[in-house]
Amino acid sequence: MLGATRPQLAFDDHGNAVVVWLQIDKTGNKSGIWASHYDVAGGWSLPSRINSAGGRTSGSPEVSVDADGSATAVWAEWEGESTVLRVSRYKLGMGWGRPEPISQGEKAHDTKAVHYAFVKKIIADRKGSNFILWGTNALAEFESEMDGSKYMAVVGTSIYINRFDAKTGGWREPIYAAEVGKGSYCEMAVDGLGNVYLLRQQNYVANNSGEKVRIEVSRYDVANNSGEKVRIEVSRYDPDKGLGAPVAINNDEIAYSKHTLEFIRPHIAADARGNVMSVWQQSGSVRANTYDYKSDAWSGSQVIEPHVNVGPEIAAHKNGDLFAAWNAMEGRNDSKIWAKHYVPGQGWGVSKLINDANAASDQMQLAVDSLGNAIIVWRQYGDSSYNIWANRYDVAKGWGEAVLIDVDKAKEARDPKIGFDSSRNAISVWSKWNGRSNAIYANRYVAGKGWLAPMLISREAR
Repeated sequence: MLGATRPQLAFDDHGNAVVVWLQIDKTGNKSGIWASHYDVAGGWSLPSRINSAGGRTSGSPEVSVDADGSATAVWAEWEGESTVLRVSRYKLGMGWGRPEPISQGEKAHDTKAVHYAFVKKIIADRKGSNFILWGTNALAEFESEMDGSKYMAVVGTSIYINRFDAKTGGWREPIYAAEVGKGSYCEMAVDGLGNVYLLRQQNYVANNSGEKVRIEVSRYDVANNSGEKVRIEVSRYDPDKGLGAPVAINNDEIAYSKHTLEFIRPHIAADARGNVMSVWQQSGSVRANTYDYKSDAWSGSQVIEPHVNVGPEIAAHKNGDLFAAWNAMEGRNDSKIWAKHYVPGQGWGVSKLINDANAASDQMQLAVDSLGNAIIVWRQYGDSSYNIWANRYDVAKGWGEAVLIDVDKAKEARDPKIGFDSSRNAISVWSKWNGRSNAIYANRYVAGKGWLAPMLISREAR
């Protein structure tokens, strides 16, 4: 995929934003990490490359922004025969600093294997510290029993958390979090108290009686080979106490299959008071579980939407209000976006239809502003290609009408992202084919006015 792809977006408290993306040249052999900064007074900056010109990136970048406007970008980059993580810090008035490594190809399973680092997520807390969720895939060479040919395969995946300490101005040593297996999945959320919640979709083997087998971090429990099950676990990381024991939050087991794992994909969000919510797809329904910080207890898994759905997303307001959104499949090429609102002390409201088009819709992203308003963005198939759409929730009026925020409906768009500033303004960014290569576009929502015109913020692939 040539050109600019896989954009990521983050805001500070003053309305400034940073977008980073992966950019691949016209040959398809060279790639780099690029960025553009949005200033409320001056608009978008010219895009600039933030990794070294000779660096070869691997996978998507991630970005976070502190309350004072400092940004941190992280990505995986080739070094010899493996990949390591590199970070660059952005300071207002100074620009991007020199990239520095924060991983050294930490080992996973086999010490003789080649290790490939990947970044999953980066989040900044209110005190200026940053947490990075990342991992290493260990690949080893095997010989085919059929013809003796050599091939590489994953032999293990290790998950780590890194912390940038705002007090010392440096990165701490990586914290080993878990060893995960095939089909596993990780997410992370940071609450307003500085706690980090690590969510893992973990597989294990249950015994014949159907009893659940206790799973500790980084370990499978095996009993009687009755078949693999999927378990969703959450661990809490306290910066002063370390990583806590995992807690299973899906009360009933999910039968393992390759197809099933493609749709479970749990997500997690935390509010300012330390409360946590997770949503996932299970057995044709959307399920959720909430954690109360004061009582230190999970409420229990519950079905919040019984129809056949895939891909739930979640976003939290600082006071504990939550929004969940998902796709409802209504035919082979027809899916609609639905959403639900959770209010502490009241529970979940009714499901609301977000788009009413008879077309394929996917790649949802959801964000909540400081007053509890929300915006969902997604891509939706039109006459000949996918375009980017949005719908806004108003705390006084509910959900509005779906609106097209894209440019040129004839060109394919993908990977929409959305974020709010503290003044309830929002920015959405996405990647779009322009006829020659992919490029990054942005559109700004201004509170009280609506969406402005989309604009190009990346350079042409060279």
